[in-house]
Amino acid sequence: MWMKTEFTFLGKCDIICNIEAKGGLCMKENKKRSIMPGWNSPKYEPLDWEECLGAGCYPYALGLKVNQFFVVGDIIGKHCNNNVSDDYLIDVLKEEIEFILDCVVEEVETDIILEEGERLIYIQREEHTGYYHFLRQDDNGMWSHKYPNELPTNRDSAGVIIEDPDSMVEAPFYGWCLLIKEH
Repeated sequence: MWMKTEFTFLGKCDIICNIEAKGGLCMKENKKRSIMPGWNSPKYEPLDWEECLGAGCYPYALGLKVNQFFVVGDIIGKHCNNNVSDDYLIDVLKEEIEFILDCVVEEVETDIILEEGERLIYIQREEHTGYYHFLRQDDNGMWSHKYPNELPTNRDSAGVIIEDPDSMVEAPFYGWCLLIKEH
């Protein structure tokens, strides 16, 4: 059994995906979107996510307002759990973001100067468990993230505002910064 779920991307455009009743995201049925000229880093507005508390860090980082948790690869049928290799995780992540947003994804440093139509996300991975978590850079240059059943926050677990995801006070993580831009 399949049901349709509508994703709102930054409140400006829709992506229609089929969602398997078991919770797995599958083949995209129809995609309607165009990146707006002002499509840059989003504003940090946690209250805009009140109706999407079920979303985790991944849809939040991409700006997909959906009240559902999913992980890298679920939309394109290549589910990435904590046990996949770094290379596989990043390859699937890039493929999936390009599929969802019809964009270009490049690995960059966190201090890159963004141009019109560009934004940054960051994926951090815990050294010992393989757990991964996403952050996004907001229009004020700070970083924010979201856990399921919580509103987004721009603070790390120690309550410090996140200016650089590489310097967060967290478990031993390493990570990748990805630039998302128009074709």
